[in-house]
Amino acid sequence: FMPGAIARLTKAHPKLYPSLHTGPASFLVPRIGDGTVEFGIFFHVPASVTDDVIVKPIKKVPFRLVGAKRAVDKNDVEVLSAFIGSREIDSPDTRTYPTLGMLRKRYTWASSRFSSDQLAVRRQLALQGAGVAILPEFLVQTDIKQGRLKDVLPKEKFAFDLKLVQHKLRPLSVAAQALFSGIEQEIDTVI
Repeated sequence: FMPGAIARLTKAHPKLYPSLHTGPASFLVPRIGDGTVEFGIFFHVPASVTDDVIVKPIKKVPFRLVGAKRAVDKNDVEVLSAFIGSREIDSPDTRTYPTLGMLRKRYTWASSRFSSDQLAVRRQLALQGAGVAILPEFLVQTDIKQGRLKDVLPKEKFAFDLKLVQHKLRPLSVAAQALFSGIEQEIDTVI
């Protein structure tokens, strides 16, 4: 969402200098709370870091649990039981993972094997056959259509809220509002 939104913003306001930070919510949300970062967009925000911020749902995003097509087609249990997670990066104290629970209904020995807060890393690991990952549908739909990835649990419906996080007391600056407006336009185009 960000490249298109930033391109639109800097074209309309060429003197602005947007600064984009990526990382887990557990790292960035406290910076929103202390005013270092103006806002953030996340799929998962651990409750333990939300004291000084407001978390607002933006849009429900469909997800797919995917693995390398060759592994799914061969029913390669080594690959299909290796879950590539993310939530434990943000919430080390989290003990339940609903998607992993669903995967265990089919592969009882399934477990988390890797973790990354980066969607692109999880997608690449799935493409390389390192395991299965729960990823936004918009990110993997081309891989699925072109036969690189395949839905592991096609009958299951996964959806997670994309969330805006901002400071409780500080309104967004005019520049941040303009950027967020562009982000919303990009989201509506992609999803």
